[in-house]
Amino acid sequence: MTPQEIKSLLGEPDEMHPLYEAKILNAKQIGHTQWFLIQRRTDKGSVKDKDEKLVRVSYDLNWKVIVVDHWGFDEKNR
Repeated sequence: MTPQEIKSLLGEPDEMHPLYEAKILNAKQIGHTQWFLIQRRTDKGSVKDKDEKLVRVSYDLNWKVIVVDHWGFDEKNR
């Protein structure tokens, strides 16, 4: 999928960051990440109180999706 297709599904990303090689000193950039906050019940309280649902889409340097990660979703809701 392209970033435009991701945007049409999830909306504007809440955060964008460069993606670097893992666990390497002076790592080179290998791509980009976009973070999407899908749900947050409250801004205050514990992680459990906030009940956040997040999706991170990682791209290579040519903006091709390489991995999609998610947090806070129940297995049955994936």
